[in-house]
Amino acid sequence: MSVRFFAFRPRGLRRTLVAAAALAVVLSAWALASGVRGREPLGTLRALVLAVLAVGFGVGWVRLRPRPDFGIHLDTAGIDVSRPWGRHSLHIPWTHLGATRTERRPWTRLVLELRPEGQVLIAERLLGSKEAFLDLVKALDERAVKPPTDA
Repeated sequence: MSVRFFAFRPRGLRRTLVAAAALAVVLSAWALASGVRGREPLGTLRALVLAVLAVGFGVGWVRLRPRPDFGIHLDTAGIDVSRPWGRHSLHIPWTHLGATRTERRPWTRLVLELRPEGQVLIAERLLGSKEAFLDLVKALDERAVKPPTDA
């Protein structure tokens, strides 16, 4: 099996985070103005909570930026999945991969069943396009162990 790399390109998710941060900043300024004028007794507290929320959205925007080796590597040793919130990637040997399936919730996601127990979820939005997601699913289905079927 050749080494394949599927880059995480969450453009739509990053745009949503920027829009949410901008909205939180505007609402925070509005709440602060109301709190300072005395029209709302808890306005400054609400402004602080919204400012913290805006900073959290900004941190998410920075952590999900495209960078080299940010994605999923498939090679002969196993699967390496980059973590958006961590420094080190998650290595899954092929012997620990049980089965793969896709689930359709509010968004489509790939579920990697791990042995002896556990799951890794990969959202379609992380890969940036439906074609890249389908290529990943196809590549994993070729390599994954098929569950036994009843005769």
